[in-house]
Amino acid sequence: MNRISCIALGCLVFVSSHLFAAGESETVIAKSAGSNIGFMENPPKELTEKFPMCDVFLKVKWIDKGKMIGYSHFDFYVDGKKKGQMTSLVFLGKSLHSLNLDLSPYEYDGVLQDTFSFIKEGKKVGSDFDLTIRKGDQKITFFPTTTTFSLADGYKMVCVPYPDNERVWIPELRRVGKIYSDQEIEKRYERIKALYPSSSLSDFKLWAAIDLHFDGVEDYSALPQLIVGDRYFEMRKTRVGYHYVEWQFLPTMRICKLQSVDGELLVPAPYWTTDGRSYFYSDQCNLTELTSPYEQK
Repeated sequence: MNRISCIALGCLVFVSSHLFAAGESETVIAKSAGSNIGFMENPPKELTEKFPMCDVFLKVKWIDKGKMIGYSHFDFYVDGKKKGQMTSLVFLGKSLHSLNLDLSPYEYDGVLQDTFSFIKEGKKVGSDFDLTIRKGDQKITFFPTTTTFSLADGYKMVCVPYPDNERVWIPELRRVGKIYSDQEIEKRYERIKALYPSSSLSDFKLWAAIDLHFDGVEDYSALPQLIVGDRYFEMRKTRVGYHYVEWQFLPTMRICKLQSVDGELLVPAPYWTTDGRSYFYSDQCNLTELTSPYEQK
């Protein structure tokens, strides 16, 4: 298998849930679109009720819940086509989340179960960006794959439940260009262009459509740009340090400060999560609150 990696802003595809404003027609999408053997066939009620925004949940077998390391076997898409299957570690780190740590070399050598035992018995050392497990004098570093891939080809919002099922990571959302017809895209683009004149129709097709406030109104994301209701937001870095990054949300001037955890070096590896009530940027900045209506004075 070729070395491959997930489409990302830090392993993230900005695509989202299929939402419709009153009076709009829905584009019919075949159920097979974005299918994947790695998705749960009958997700537990605990997940579907807490995270109704998720179209599908990735099946993960946890090797060590404390280390937040598991594995999954799934199909992958490249350039709109299903290209094959892979087995990968799923790592929910403090500085990044990833599912592109290819385990095919360990499968090929017949040492996959031994590798899982090593992970469970060993200790995680070093940075999240070079996942390394040490056991005595031995250590294994798991390397990310190199070619971009998708789990659902932009048709589904894919969620990865945390071990306690209290939060989910969203490695992939739905893309506007996948879930709507050209006519519907052009109609929505008129709204985008009015609020964000420098945008292009081709770029808009790559944006996410996501209900940030859970109010039934479709919002759009192409971070650092956001269209929320009838407002345009832009995230700008105002301060950067070794262990923090400060983002200012214009025009409200609200601030979000991403802090490192346990001394981890912060690098650009943004990812989305939700607790079912809010959406978070890198698990810290509450995008739902930061884009909420202006406070009345």
